[in-house]
Amino acid sequence: MGHGKKWRVAEDEAVAAAYVALTTTGGRNGAPLWEAVRDRIGGVRSARAQQNRWILISQDIKVFMRFLTEVEDEEMGEEETVERARDVFRERMGREFEFLSCWRIVKDCSKFGGQGQVETTTKHEVQPPVPAATEPPRVASEPSPPYAEVEPPSPAAVATTASPTVATPGSEESTEQNENGATATTALDLEFVHQQLAIEMRRKNDLQEDELAMKLFAEARESEDSQRFFKLLKRKKLLQLEQQVDELEQAQQRRRQRKS
Repeated sequence: MGHGKKWRVAEDEAVAAAYVALTTTGGRNGAPLWEAVRDRIGGVRSARAQQNRWILISQDIKVFMRFLTEVEDEEMGEEETVERARDVFRERMGREFEFLSCWRIVKDCSKFGGQGQVETTTKHEVQPPVPAATEPPRVASEPSPPYAEVEPPSPAAVATTASPTVATPGSEESTEQNENGATATTALDLEFVHQQLAIEMRRKNDLQEDELAMKLFAEARESEDSQRFFKLLKRKKLLQLEQQVDELEQAQQRRRQRKS
């Protein structure tokens, strides 16, 4: 496996398989988990690099699995459903789904729910809510406090008790629309966050590759090859910056259109 080079499909699959194998047995998470992943895979990639790569892979898989759920149809076979989901991913994310082989490795893993919920490497256990302390029921034989007066219920209270609120079809429809709108907004926000995270991870990997190349060419900075390299690197950075700005503007525009 390489170091400072573009990740190969075989490397991605190795990270996915190691993650599934080690998290299925349990007992490790965070830094110890990724040290174990690195030991299992071998090579010269650092544990941090493999963890960063897995964050990118798992986020794309999570989005892809949500699209799978959207397009799922009993009349379609599995492969046809997968291809339909890939089309949706391409349409909404503006790029190809690159981790299909990794998805096939992890799709049955207990860490991935049926709705595409991916657990992160750090587990946060949610404690069950503590029930509020309740007053023990009053014993029937317990005498009432002296001079206690019982006020009769007010007419308004009687009317309220006697006339329960009846949900009309219109109010139920409005409530359902509000819930659907909130769910759609949340899904769009998550998709936007995942997309930005994927962009940031790719940008970080590119920076690492550029840093290694700069160290190599800086040793003979006056050579023709080095001068050409730095000239191309400058051009590359400008083009990447323009592309990133365009992608961000397009993503925000799509998000506004879907909300409206």
